[in-house]
This record gives sequence, C-alpha cells and structure tokens, in this order.
Amino acid sequence: MVIGLWRVISWAIIAAAVWNVEGRGARDIPDGTYIQLWECDGSSDQLWELMSDTTIRLLNDQKCVDIEQYGTQDGSNIWLYTCHTDDKDPTHQNQEWIYNASSGTITSTMSGKCITAEGIIDGAILQLWGCNGATNQQWVYDTAGHTFRSAQSNLCMDVGSSANCSFQPWSTFDYCNYKLDPLKRAEDLVSRLTVFELVNLLLNDHDGVPRLGVPPFGHTECTHGTLNDGQLLTTLFPQALTMASSFDHTLLHSIGTAIADEVRGKYNVAFQMGKYNYPYGLICWAPVVNVCRDPRWGRCQEGYGEDPYLQGQLATQYIQGLQTTSEEGYVEAVATCKHFDVHSGPENIPSSRFTFDALVSYRDWLQTFQPAFRACAEAGVMSYMCSYNAINGVPACANRELLTDLLRNTWKFDGFVVSDCGAVENVYQTHHYAQSQTEAADFCLKAGCDWCCGNGFSYLLNATEQGYVSQDELGASVTRLMKAFIQLGVLDPWDMVPYNKIDLSVVDEHKGLALQAALEAMVLLENANNTLPLLLNNYKSVALIGPCADDPDCVKGDYDPTPKYIVTPRGAFESRTSLKVNYVSGCPNVLCTTTSGFAAAIAAAKQSDFVVYVGGINRNFEGEGNDRADIALFGLQSTLIQMLKQSNPKVIVVLMHGAPVVSPVYSQVDAVISAGYAGQEAGNAILDVVSGLYNPAGRTVVTWYTGVGQLPPMVSYSMVNRTYRYMVDTPMYYFGYGLSYTTFQYSNLNIATTSITPCNQATLQVTVTNTGKVAGDEVVQVYMTFKNATVPAPFVSLVGFTRVTVLAPGNTATVGFNITPAQMTVVRDEDFAEVIEPGEYAVYVGGHQPTDTKAVGNILAGSFVVVGSITPLNSC
Repeated sequence: MVIGLWRVISWAIIAAAVWNVEGRGARDIPDGTYIQLWECDGSSDQLWELMSDTTIRLLNDQKCVDIEQYGTQDGSNIWLYTCHTDDKDPTHQNQEWIYNASSGTITSTMSGKCITAEGIIDGAILQLWGCNGATNQQWVYDTAGHTFRSAQSNLCMDVGSSANCSFQPWSTFDYCNYKLDPLKRAEDLVSRLTVFELVNLLLNDHDGVPRLGVPPFGHTECTHGTLNDGQLLTTLFPQALTMASSFDHTLLHSIGTAIADEVRGKYNVAFQMGKYNYPYGLICWAPVVNVCRDPRWGRCQEGYGEDPYLQGQLATQYIQGLQTTSEEGYVEAVATCKHFDVHSGPENIPSSRFTFDALVSYRDWLQTFQPAFRACAEAGVMSYMCSYNAINGVPACANRELLTDLLRNTWKFDGFVVSDCGAVENVYQTHHYAQSQTEAADFCLKAGCDWCCGNGFSYLLNATEQGYVSQDELGASVTRLMKAFIQLGVLDPWDMVPYNKIDLSVVDEHKGLALQAALEAMVLLENANNTLPLLLNNYKSVALIGPCADDPDCVKGDYDPTPKYIVTPRGAFESRTSLKVNYVSGCPNVLCTTTSGFAAAIAAAKQSDFVVYVGGINRNFEGEGNDRADIALFGLQSTLIQMLKQSNPKVIVVLMHGAPVVSPVYSQVDAVISAGYAGQEAGNAILDVVSGLYNPAGRTVVTWYTGVGQLPPMVSYSMVNRTYRYMVDTPMYYFGYGLSYTTFQYSNLNIATTSITPCNQATLQVTVTNTGKVAGDEVVQVYMTFKNATVPAPFVSLVGFTRVTVLAPGNTATVGFNITPAQMTVVRDEDFAEVIEPGEYAVYVGGHQPTDTKAVGNILAGSFVVVGSITPLNSC
C-alpha cells in the first residue's frame, strides 16, 4: 500500500494547544489541511486573494482553495493544496472558483456546486454542496482586508484544524461521550456522516472525518512482530509457524501482549508526526489461522501448522494478548483472523491465488478449515479478513454464506470484516463473478465485508447513486468499524487512554522474550548416539558452514519487522565462544547450484573438531505470492552435507525454513535441529541448544513428508492423505515429533468418567516424570480416535496439549485435560450437521503421536464411551 499524504493536522496536537491570535501566525501548512470557519481575527490563516486565474489563494503563499480528491459529490471537503495554475488539465478545475459578490456564493467551475459551511459555528468545516441560496453558502469578501466572512456572522474562512472531542460543540455529542457504550457512540457518529464520508471510511487508506474529529486510521502487520518503516524499529520474533513449535499457550499470549505494546509505542510516536496509516495503525492483520494442508504453500510459515485444534488454541492466546483490555475498557490493539476461508494455496504454482476456486466438500470445510476461525470468534477477535480465493464458485469477500450466515449469525461475531488487498476488485477483474466494479463492491458490502483494502469500495458511491446500496447499509458497516475505533480510544482525550503512555523503549524490554521464543521453538529431529549437547570446553574449533550460517534473511520469514539487531549463527559462535570459528558458506545462497565453494568448506571441516552446517531456505524463496514446486532441500545442499560427513566424524545440521525442507541425508549425520525462522535471537538460540545451555523440547507442527510423491496435487482441497489426521503413508517426521536431552515417563492415566452422555465433556489426568539426568520441558499431547464412527472421520486428532516447563530430573507433574463435545463431533451425510455419535472414543497420551515409532517415550492408552443417541452439536 502507498502511504497517503499527511492530509490533516493532528487533532491530538491541536487539542493540546490553545488556539489564540498569537499562536496562529505564519506556519508551514501541509497540503490537505482542511478549511473551516473561525472567529475573524485578522490572522494570516484568514487572508485570501481572488486571483485572475479564478483561484482563491492564501495571501503571500502558494496554497489554493481546493476540493479534496477532485470531488464533485455533495459533502466533498474543501481543503488547502499547492496551487497548480500552470497546469490546465481538466482534472485540475478543482481549484477554479467563481465568486459572485451579489449573491455571495463561491461556485466550483468543475461541478457548479457551492462552498458551504457545515454549521455557522467555530470549527465548522467547509464542504461542497448544491447551491441553494442558504446563508451558509453566502460569503462577504473584504477586498482591503482579504477575508471571506460568512454572511450574518463574525466567522471567517480560515486555514483551520480538525475538530476533536475536547472542544465544543463536538464534546457535547454522544460519540464523544466516553461514558457511553462504544456501540452507542459509533451509532451517533455514523448518524452525522454524509454518504461521501461513509464511503471514505470504508477504504483502508482514508483521511478520516476532520469536521467531526475522526483522524485517519489504518492497519499494521503483526504476524511475528509489528511491521515498521525501517526507522521506528520493533522486535523480530520467530515466524508464526516457528513459534507454534513451542506448543506453549503462555508464550503465545506473552508474544501477543509484547507486540501490542510495540504497536502502541509505534503508533504513539507516529501520531505525533502526523502519520496514521500503514504501517502505523492499531489494527493488526494477524493471526493467520489457515491450515497448512500442503507444505509447498508459500504462506505456511505465517500460520500455526496443519492441525486445526492447535491453530485455534494458539491463536486464542495470541488474540487475547494483542487485544489486552485496560480497566477503563480500552483495547490495546485489534487482532484480525485471516484469511477467511479455505485458503492455503496455491499462491502462484500451479495457478494464481487471485483466480483460484477452492472446491471443498462440506465435511472437510467443517472439520479442517473452519475450526480455527471459529476459535477466533470464541476468543473475542474483533476483525476477520476475507480471502482472495473463491469457495465452491463464490469469491470469499462476496460470500454471504461465509461472512453473514456463518460468521455473524451462527458464530455471533460482532466485529468487522476487512478484505484482503485488492480482493474486492478481483470479484470483478479476476473471478468475473460480478459484471462491473460497482456490482463487485455492492456484492461484497452486502455479503458482510465492511472495510476494503484497495479501491474497490470507492465504487460504492456509484452503487449508492444508482440505488443498489442504501445509506443505512453503508452505515451498518461503518458502525462496526467505528465501534472498534472507539474501543481503541482514538477519539478520547489523549491522557485518558493508558496505552498512549507507551513508547518504543518497550522494544528493549522484549529481547529476553524473543530469545525464549526462539529456544522453545527449536526441534531436535535427529541425535544419533546422543551427540548433542556438545561440551564446548572440550573442543578448540568448529567449521561453521552453509548458506544460512551468516545470512539474516534465513532468520526472518515473511512479513518481518526491521529489528534493532539480528544475531546469526556465525555472530553467536564468534562472539560467545572461545572456539576458533572456521566460517565458509560453501554455497553462495540457499539455491546452492554450484560446487565452487565446496573445496573450501571441506578443507574447513577437515581442520575443525566438529561441523555445524546451517542451511535450508529463506524468505526469498517461499512466502506470499511464492509457492515451492518441491519440498526437498534446495540444490546441492544435500551433496555438500554428505561430503562434510565424509570429511569430519561429527556433523550437526541446522535447518532454517518455514514449511519443511526434506532430505534423506538427515539420517546420515549426527544431529539435526529444525530452527525454523527463529527471529532476531536465532544465532543465540542455536548456540544454546548445541552447547546444552538449553534442552530443546519443540515439536513439529507440520508433517515432514518424504517428498512431493506423498502429496496430492496442490489444487486439490480433498483432505484424503493430507496432514497427519488423514495420512495413510509413513512420513519422514510425524506431526508432534521432537527429541530431548532427557527422557520422560508417563503414568497414572485417569479418565474421570468412562461413560458419558452427549453434550458432556470427558475429563482426564496424567502424570509425567523426568526420568533422565537433566532438566527439561515436555510437551504433553492428547490424541483421540473415533472407534465407531459411521461416517468418514480423521484417523487421529489432537484434542489437548500443554508444555510442562523446567521439570527437574526425578520430578513429576500432573496435568489435566478436558475433551469437549465439539471435539467429539463428526459430520452427518444427509444434512452436513455436526453430530456426536454414541460409541467408543480411544484416547492416547504422551509426548508424541501414538503411531510415531521414531519418537522416544511411552504412550498411555485409554477410552471413554458416549451413550445415548446421535445428538447435533447445536442442541448442546
């Protein structure tokens, strides 16, 4: 998105100032400052010249009276803009005026409409309206004094400011009354808006409503840190898929809270600079809860993996962290669950996301693609984003079944829906679902889309003029937006909102959290003969090899904020150890298409005590708009690893990646660590795991297939043989897999009630004991299978998990879980209703899946029985 011009003076700054004659002298007036009525005082802001070229120019300045955005509609705002008298292009007639001294009117030559004061009061904004002879369209020009005075008042045309709730009359309006319910305030505000203003607010990059004190507002990206402008720096946490490997509810909540603080800190600084829109906004476009059904999808890295329950649980914590609410009721930032729905590739291989139609069975839609989004609604998320794709022929942003029937009516969501950028336009341009841009805008608004990223909703002006869309329909969407806006505290006095005290010094406070997140996400995939951890005091040198050993792009991931620093593996090994670090990249980049650097890498391996190879992929080769055709480790990296192993008996492979990168060579080396995109502390976290300062406990959140031969076609949305829940083949690494430097034993599985009726939950407890020699975390996982299902159902499903932290050797912990009725449902054939069937449900508890033979540790099995009749979930 292109950042818009600074179009208004910050109302917060104006509110803090005292408007008086002395304080309103000559100043640098930015383009886009609105013109208002203020008491005539002879200040330079009220001195105008009627020019021979029909412009009205601020005296002794190069600024002219102008119509915002070349508007010709009633309600178009009048502002001050740089004069462009040297350019007579017809689109520049918005600075040409005819002053009729006898009638007192100032008429636009472009539209024939008159400059009109919206009320004869201090601060009233000037707009364009059809000429009707009313006194608020009559002006007296004082040739000697160079002022335009409103007829029958002592108020003059003035280079003004935005209104705000600190001044009368605005402070008397209900929308400024902070004691009222946010919805009531929003409804009052919307009742005062013109059609032009309503449509303006429905666009993601807009100017606000200066005459009512509504500043511009926008969004930011918050997938694993809040995006910034390269100057207001923020924390680069591990990418979402990487942090999900922690299986840690508390960590996700803490990261959400930290990012909300940084969103506010950045907003507060930017607001005082007159910057309001992307990337400075308070509306976070995160979390991504699309299921990673295929690791070739470039955006797998942005979500929390392939399991809908895990996605929903982690998203809930992240949402509640972002949407931290103060005692006064103010929300720190708005979370947005995206991309709704049935959206997980392709981006560009083999077809474009802008044209793709996801053909999905209702059973798969209910059991795989909807649950995480439903969890968002249950968590209280304030916003959803509709996706680019169509679902069974209907574009998501024009899909009333999705956005209204399901989201609002069934899930009772009461927030707002934003389109993905350009998705409204694509309803016409690429999906060809609508016959025009106007019809596309009409379809999307009526389907339930409230806010448009792009220009698609600008056509709602046409739709309104043609009678397709009513002002009430526009108002309903704007009301939902303004409710959230009010909950953020943007309209209220600055000092009243506690989050306005936050500045970007909080970024320094989050270094430890960034390191903790990177550590908890590390997954130990291989550890032959307990090679790791290495006691580095026993070694003198290390060969640090690989294209990611010193490449910051390998730790970032998509939608990465610019941090204050990044620690690469090379940086960590060189600065924190006494080892001689023999660094050689071996490959010029992750594509590794040449062997030109292999000789130097092999020489380094031969003269070192051990080898750490850091490779994989980086954000330049997977991400938004960029799928992978293959999931194999790129280029000649596997060949280089094999050659290193032939040159040194101790080789440790560290993989940087979003979705998995697979190779048979992993089983041939001494240890393999999956580091993902671990963020600004990646190098430190890798060193801590290799050296044993940290005992890894991360788990895989996506199945590591042996290769693309185990994957169905990317465009197929059938879940047959996709993800661990439906897979019949044996993968390289199972979902939920990860090794440790210690061992754990499970015991005392207790299912409280082995026989329950539908609509009741099953409760269980289990004891876990650290039976090894070092302290460590353990991810306790609960899986369930439907033993007597009469319709297709997952082979096995995750129904509970928790991370037990820092369990000392010999110590035990008892943890409990509840399996809810919703987790026991299957989808009935005849009406696609979610129902609970009577029968036996098997339960498995341990540190991994029950069928994972590669994992270490025991699995406990039990069961419970549901008695009674088939029961629809919606009757519970």
